Amino acid sequence: MDTIAKKSTKRITAALAKLAFLTLTACNLSSGEPTNAVETPANTPIVIAPNTPQPATPLPVEETAVPTNVPASEPQFGGFMVLSNGEFIAIDLFGQEMGFRAPAGMTEYVRQEQAGVTKKSVALASNTGLLLVEMDQIQPLAFAGSKTVFSAGISRDGSLIAWVSQIMADNSVAFELWVAGIDGSNARKIAERTPAEMLTNPTSIEVAGWTADGKLIYGTRPFGIGGYILFAGWNDLYLYDPADGTVRDLYINDGTSNMCVNSLSNDFSQVAIGCETIQVQNLVSGAIVDLPAVPEQNRAGSAKFSPSGMLVAYGVGRGNPDSEFGQVVVAPADGSGDQNIVAAMEDGYYQVLGWINETSLLLWSSSGMEVSPSVWK
Repeated sequence: MDTIAKKSTKRITAALAKLAFLTLTACNLSSGEPTNAVETPANTPIVIAPNTPQPATPLPVEETAVPTNVPASEPQFGGFMVLSNGEFIAIDLFGQEMGFRAPAGMTEYVRQEQAGVTKKSVALASNTGLLLVEMDQIQPLAFAGSKTVFSAGISRDGSLIAWVSQIMADNSVAFELWVAGIDGSNARKIAERTPAEMLTNPTSIEVAGWTADGKLIYGTRPFGIGGYILFAGWNDLYLYDPADGTVRDLYINDGTSNMCVNSLSNDFSQVAIGCETIQVQNLVSGAIVDLPAVPEQNRAGSAKFSPSGMLVAYGVGRGNPDSEFGQVVVAPADGSGDQNIVAAMEDGYYQVLGWINETSLLLWSSSGMEVSPSVWK
């Protein structure tokens, strides 16, 4: 039974005026213990056990054991950044502040692809250009120009920065993706969407993230659409290598999965695609696994692979803003076992932010405009 990890969901932080769920990759886990401020909800336990059958419904909540200083496996990230009451604050996985707190200026809300973080800075896209938020200052990065910056990201070691300029031209809009050193050195344009291309196929370019070895992942998605969208995915995903300047296609959809590409596994061998249901495609063998819908599932998304790629976790919902019912599902990525509902909530929904390790998830929840969102482990 030593492979079974039973954990209750713990609310890490809540009651935030505005919340930006930006993960801090490659941060050290805090050695402190959780405080009483980390709460256990009544009906949303997490039970994740790789290769171990689990019941289809959540188990009763159990008390979470006091964590040791050594994590069960190497963490994928050690914390996240929130935007609360006009400040960016770094928080670890026990709900404790990590020492970074900086004014956010006029910024009140941040999309995940609008900013990137390290342990000591935030690269922020704004309508006045590219901003670098540090403990003691917010400085515009002049090398990015004064045009609207639509998306931004900073490499894990803080040495490189990527941004997407949004340019109005010819009664249309254009996008340009740039990468440079954090000091503006060696700036180069990586990709663009011209005004003519936008008129025929309006898709934006956005920074999706940086890999541990310093490569940039970016994607495209439909631009200018609105409505009640629980899970916004990508159209296509690409990998840029600053070392040699090459761009590699990670996944190019055939037109049937627009805005439905969720994520790739760590080794880029699998892709999770989902709008109504989740499909896992093996990019090496070509095998396709269609995961069946669970009860009350009309929409699905925010699918993330576990570090090993063996499991996939994703959010589902009714897709009805007047009567939402959100759930988090964990399933074997190869379709070899049952799906497990590990969290559920009425009148709200979850998004999967990522895997902390092979047995723990980081979730974001929203239960309407009148209630502040929360982050859960």
